[in-house]
Amino acid sequence: MTMNELERKIYEAVTETTREYAWSQGISDGFLLAMPQRQVTSCPAAIASAWHEHGQAAEELLEDSLESIDGEEDTLPEAPLRDILSRVVASSIDVAELERNDSKFSRLISVSREFLNARQRKRSSSSPPLPGYRRVLEAQAGRKGCLR
Repeated sequence: MTMNELERKIYEAVTETTREYAWSQGISDGFLLAMPQRQVTSCPAAIASAWHEHGQAAEELLEDSLESIDGEEDTLPEAPLRDILSRVVASSIDVAELERNDSKFSRLISVSREFLNARQRKRSSSSPPLPGYRRVLEAQAGRKGCLR
């Protein structure tokens, strides 16, 4: 499945941020990239939402820390990768737009509709319908983002 433009944007932002973090720590980026990239490809909208929420909290904590340090940048602790990714997502990714343009969810809806329509065309009077499945699908079709 091909990522759309927004999904590609978060994937590239996460990849570049993780690489820069790894290099700044003097470690190989290959191993460190595995989990963030896997999370983004699994469900970009869900991970962006989680990182966005975490990023807003991390930004507030960073601002509080900077106020208490009085500008002595040498004393700032290195932020964990998750905090850095969260700040990048919070500042550069429109999570609501990503949820509205979820390629995997759109494909699921499309394939499910095709399946139900084909099943209905072939169904004989002796074949029981899938109870409630069409209602659930139609309700979920209006919702954008990954199924939770």
